[in-house]
Formats: sequence, structure tokens, C-alpha cells
Amino acid sequence: MVSLEWERANRSLRDMMKRSYRLSQAAGGPEGIEGIFARIENLWVGKKEKEVHLDFFQARAPRATIVFQPGIGMYARVYAVLGGLLSREGYHFLGIDRPGHGLSPGKKGDCTVEEAMAVTGEVMEFARKSFRLPVVLMGSSLGGILTFFAVLSGLAPELAIAHNVIYPGWYSGFRAVGEIVSRFPARMIPIKWMANFNHLTLDPVIMDWVTREIDPVIAWKVSGRFLASLIQFWVKYPPEDPAPLAIVAGTRDRMIWPVWSRMAVRSAGLKKATLHLLPGAGHFLFHDHLDQAIPLLKKIIEENLSP
Repeated sequence: MVSLEWERANRSLRDMMKRSYRLSQAAGGPEGIEGIFARIENLWVGKKEKEVHLDFFQARAPRATIVFQPGIGMYARVYAVLGGLLSREGYHFLGIDRPGHGLSPGKKGDCTVEEAMAVTGEVMEFARKSFRLPVVLMGSSLGGILTFFAVLSGLAPELAIAHNVIYPGWYSGFRAVGEIVSRFPARMIPIKWMANFNHLTLDPVIMDWVTREIDPVIAWKVSGRFLASLIQFWVKYPPEDPAPLAIVAGTRDRMIWPVWSRMAVRSAGLKKATLHLLPGAGHFLFHDHLDQAIPLLKKIIEENLSP
């Protein structure tokens, strides 16, 4: 159900995107931002209390369906410009609101890795049945990590694209820390304690929006239950024939350094993984660097899905 809080968040989000030079320029000006928001369709998958909300951008002549996982605390509409631009390029775009995020029901900020991957599998199945197109699983920041974990767990999109990955659970010492954290499942932890948000974005408008925590829908705190699941996640025997995985990272990312992505892939032993670096790009890749990111995403998708 749409609340006054949701309406206020959406107005604030549109205003921020119009004032952001990078986002506004990528969308074609303030009118382009309004046009993108006007094209968003609200879809729901699942049943009753387990229903999950999706932002849907429909492409005119689609070649694939992109299933997208947002970053930590975020919800699909924060990536509206990305979804709008990719749909213009010929891809349906389904942005996931994980349980407890965006319009999806659940305790705010309380969604474990396992729950998120179950939702991802459900949305992928929905996309395949609805559109009969190849599925590209994509995610940014935490969403990129969830995409990486999904491939490790045996989910089989035609292609997975992860913006940054880490794999703390591969190290037994981290899993032991996760065991301690799991004793405090209800403890709510500020997301800014988990990542240095000073390195989030190059855009002063976006930085102000994040620093002042203007958006009331963003989960600015996440549960100990979620954090324990993130730290402890480990797949001892990854699939023998995993889905192809492309990892995208900015060379100047100081929130999740590109070398961490290299280490994660090496630790997991994934043989079909490739790393693509965007020179000079920082962490908020799908906001600050859409001029670089969109052509790279198109190139990766076309190279992997072409007959």
C-alpha cells in the first residue's frame, strides 16, 4: 500500500535527481527525469505477506530481461534512471524491493542473504514465464554481492553482472565473527557503520541527500540477523557449471576496492568470471558514471547473449 511516507520519498527522490547534474544530464534534463518516473510500473510477485514489489520498465523491442538487486538499505526506485536508460536500450528492467525495503512488506532493514536469494529466484522465474526472454541478473554494491552469491548457490540466469563483490564467509575467522553477531538478531546497525559513505558518490547533491538521510523509505539501519547472514554465507562446493559472471568496478572505488572483487572470485573458484574496470570511476557507478556504465553493460550483455 502506498503511504504518505512513500509519496514524500518519491518527491524527494525526483527532486534530488533533477538537481543532480550527472543524473539529470544522463536522463535528458529534468523533463527526462519526470518521463522516467512516469514510465515506472508497479508489479507484485508472491502471495499475501510474502508479496514482493518490483519497479518495472518495459522495453519496446526487448532482447533480455534484467533483474536488478539494489545496494544496502536502498530500494529499486533509487536506480530509476539506470532502469529507464536500460529499457531504452532494449531490455526489460525489473528492480527488486527486497523484503523490508521499498514497498515490500517486512521489518525494515531485516532481510537475510538467504531470503534475498529466494526472492531473486522467484523474480527470475516470474521474468522467464512472463517475457520468454533471457534473464540477466544484475546488482550493485550489496546487490552485486547478492548476485555473486546467487551464482555460487546455483541460480542460473543466462548472465550475471555484479557491481563489486566481497566474500567474507570464505574465511573461517569471519564466519566465527558472524556466529557472534547472530546472537543479536534484533540489533539494528546503521549502514554507515558498515561502509564509509564519505566515498559513496562524487555528486554533491547526492552526497547531501545521503548525508542528511532525507529519504524516509531507505533502510538506514539493518538487522544483526542480516549482517550475520552476510558474514557467514559460504558455499563449500560451488556449481561445476555456474552461470557466466561479469564483475564491474570503478578503478577509484574506495568503498569496495576492486582488488577485493579479484580476491572474492579467486576464493570462490569461479572459472566463468570476468572483471571489467571503468577507469576513474568511483563507487556509485550507476549514478555518477552512467555515461561509462551503460555502454559497458550493453557490450557485456550483447557479447554473452548473442547467438
